[in-house]
Amino acid sequence: MGQYCLDLLTQDFDGHPIVDYLGEGFMKRVDYLPLRDDTVTNAYQFVNKEAKKWRDLKNTELASRYALLRNYFRERLALWKDRLKVGEPHQL
Repeated sequence: MGQYCLDLLTQDFDGHPIVDYLGEGFMKRVDYLPLRDDTVTNAYQFVNKEAKKWRDLKNTELASRYALLRNYFRERLALWKDRLKVGEPHQL
């Protein structure tokens, strides 16, 4: 059980550990249900929309946070893209 939990963690950009909810450890242990109902695709589209909104409103704090989250999604797309309903990673 300990290894199972450790496989769900990774180091974030700032060096702190995070739950890697789009990483390989998670992907191996789910029945891909988040993909069947477009959860990953919808979440990524929401993150992109919010990143743009806060950037346009010049709210640097929130724009920065959403940019980091968008980068997290982009780094994990190679793991999920074959299972996503959207064809190309840049469309997410």
